[in-house]
Amino acid sequence: MLSINDVTKIDDKRKQIRKEIYKKIYEQFSSKIKQAVELGHKQIFLTVPAFLIGYPVFDRRLAARYVARQFELGGFTVRLLSDQDIYISWIVPKKSKIKKEEVEEGDFPNLMNLKKMANQYRRGA
Repeated sequence: MLSINDVTKIDDKRKQIRKEIYKKIYEQFSSKIKQAVELGHKQIFLTVPAFLIGYPVFDRRLAARYVARQFELGGFTVRLLSDQDIYISWIVPKKSKIKKEEVEEGDFPNLMNLKKMANQYRRGA
């Protein structure tokens, strides 16, 4: 006789296998990224394979979303180009120097401007 526990065990087993497949794909992509880094590249295009030998059929779209999310959590810039194609970049944007706008003397005088004005007043008087 089939019980609810048997059904949940089967479902949990399927989820575990699916997660194992996604982790395997993530490991493959990680090694490809490491190779690209060694070659001096700053970005890579990856395609989720249609199947993995020794594993059951899986949904490529869900696998791509899982892998993309994992790389995003790792700090990479990730774009899903299609259901199975992923663009990954590790280009670190340079910090731009913020130019401070100088305040005109007529606007909001600061301490230095007040000292200059006092010195000019003393010389003129």
